[in-house]
This record gives sequence, C-alpha cells and structure tokens, in this order.
Amino acid sequence: MKTLVNAVAVGAAVLLCLADGRAFDAQVILGCVSVRLHPATYEALGRAYTLEATTAMDGTINGEIGISDNPDTTRFYSTTLVFTDLTWFMTMYITCDLDVPDPGDSNINGISDFFEADRAVQNVRSDGEFLMDDGMDVLAGTVDLVWNRSAGTATGTCDLRLRIPDYGVDMTFKHSFEIYDYRGTYAYTVHEAEVTGQMTLTRLGGEGSYVGAWPLTRVDQWELQFPQFSWTNETGNAIQFLSSAYMEIPLYQGMMHGTNYYTILGTGDGWPDTGTYDEYMVWLLNLFDANDTDGDGIPNLSDTPGPAEPPRLAIRIEGQQAILELTAETEREAAIEQTAKLLPADWASVATFTVTNRPHRIEMPMPGAPVFWRARVE
Repeated sequence: MKTLVNAVAVGAAVLLCLADGRAFDAQVILGCVSVRLHPATYEALGRAYTLEATTAMDGTINGEIGISDNPDTTRFYSTTLVFTDLTWFMTMYITCDLDVPDPGDSNINGISDFFEADRAVQNVRSDGEFLMDDGMDVLAGTVDLVWNRSAGTATGTCDLRLRIPDYGVDMTFKHSFEIYDYRGTYAYTVHEAEVTGQMTLTRLGGEGSYVGAWPLTRVDQWELQFPQFSWTNETGNAIQFLSSAYMEIPLYQGMMHGTNYYTILGTGDGWPDTGTYDEYMVWLLNLFDANDTDGDGIPNLSDTPGPAEPPRLAIRIEGQQAILELTAETEREAAIEQTAKLLPADWASVATFTVTNRPHRIEMPMPGAPVFWRARVE
C-alpha cells in the first residue's frame, strides 16, 4: 500500500509516495552448547596412548562433549572417551558424565564467557566421573579438566587428567578444544503478527557461517513462535532446525535489557559435513533488538504495529526557490522525483537523501513552468 498526498503551490504540484515494509536489523549471537575436544596423545615409559571424545553411536570420532541424556547423573554433559593403547592396539570405551566450566558473564549479556569467543578463559576447572565395564569388573574413574582460551579465538587448550585407580591409570592428556560462536544480524520486517527476516551469521574466532530465512509469528510482547526452518553453512550444507512447537521453547523476550530475546534451537544433525547423525544438536540463540519506533519500550520485533504516521510534504516559496519540507520518520531513505506531466508520467530523480530532521528541508530551483514533484520514502 502506498500513501499519496497532493499539494499545489505556484503552479507546481507535489506528490508523496511511501514504500511499505521497512527492514530493521537486530544483533544475534548463536552458540552451540556442545564443545569439540580434539584428540590428544600421552607418552610414558616408551608407550603411547590416545584419548578421543565422541557422542556418535557408531563409534565415529566427532569430538563432541554434548548435553547428557543420563537420568542418573547430576552432570549436565557427557561423552564417550575412547582410550587406545597404541602399543598393544587395545581400545576401551569410557562413558563419562562431566561438566564444562562456567567462569561467569563479564559483559552481562546472559551468555557464559566460556562460550563467547571474544572472552578469555584462564585456568578454569571442571570435573566428571565414570564407571567402566571391562567385561570382568566395573571400574570407577574420574576426570579433571583445566581449560584455557585467549580472547578472540574459538580454539583453546584443555588438560584432561584421566584416573582409573583400580588400573593404576593416572594420565594427563593435553587436548585442544573448540567452541562454536556465531555473530551477525537478523534483518526483518513486520506485517501484523508475522515477522519475515534473513539471518546472516559469521563464526567468531574461526571459520564458518550461517545464512537463511527465519520466519516468526508474534504471540504477544513476550513470545514469538517459529516453524521448522533451515540455514546453509559455509560448505553449502543445510542445517535443519526444529520448530518452537516441537522444542516447546519459543523465542522469549528477556528481562535483562528489555531489548534481548532468547531461545533454544534444536537440530538432528548440527554438523552435516560428517556422515554421523545426532550430534551438536542444541544451540542457544540470543537476539538484541534496539529498534523501538514508537518509543514504548517494546522492541519492534514483538511490538504490535500501530498505524503508521503518514509522511507529509509541504511546499513554499522563498525568493527564486521552491522549498519542499518533508515530515517523516528520521533515518529513512528518501528521494525527490520530478515530471513535467502526470499522464503519462516520466519521473526522474532529482535528489536522494536520508531524513535527518522533522521537517527535512529540500531546496529546489523555482520552475519556469508547472512541474510535479514527489517524495518517495522507503
């Protein structure tokens, strides 16, 4: 729908044209809840051992330390540690329940510094335990972990001390690890209760990206729902995310800043570049929307759109100049177009600008014959 306003002064006519569907940008932080632990080797007394992590049921090494589904533990994370004696080619699979550290939230954005690549992690500790059945006995063991990562990188180091007292095992493996932290924008438009938008994200401190549409439906100020959707990563593979109805977690408006939103995204395969499924499945999305067109304290993303104030265009004469005054929302892009006749019209752009004042003044030379001007506000 376009709004037209006509005005006539000194033989010059003015038309106003407003384009609907203005886009807004919100800032987004997307992070995987899982941690990727790379293989490490330990050598002692002329023998070498490797330790790897995986959550893949077929034994494929995917490095994941992921959310635990063990109802009998208070630990939030779990993985299978694959311990291999390279001398005797003997492998043990150790299902381990453990925690990753939470060093705090220094920038108070609701995200643990451990999962933000722009925040340093220095000598923070976590631990875990396991019971291992070697076919003859059930052996108890523990893991102690020390994590370090510099600010600005997604990769750090993890010293993992593995102890199995009944076997006399006490080894410290020096691993590297990765977090997956993506930053970018959600460019969206609102029409009644429907939000359409495009997500553009780039991995912070490492290589990677996500691009794709994310449709939302506003329930009220505090809640937006979304259907199943997919985003494409840097290798061209599509990541299929589950709907908010399936996850039973919509996009909520937060209380911390008044401009923040958060949700949990679930996917059956968060790393489709491998042949393994059901890995890297849980992601946290935080969105920050500073747009508040009507100034009521509710970001545009979940605000109920009110009737837009129609732009107004006025004309007056100052000496040998025609002064056009455009009253419209600031920061919007506008253009002045001109034609000598309306039927048929042959509009030509004579000025383009960003609206900075209310009203915004545009000076035009006084025409020698009647002309038509129009302002197009995007």
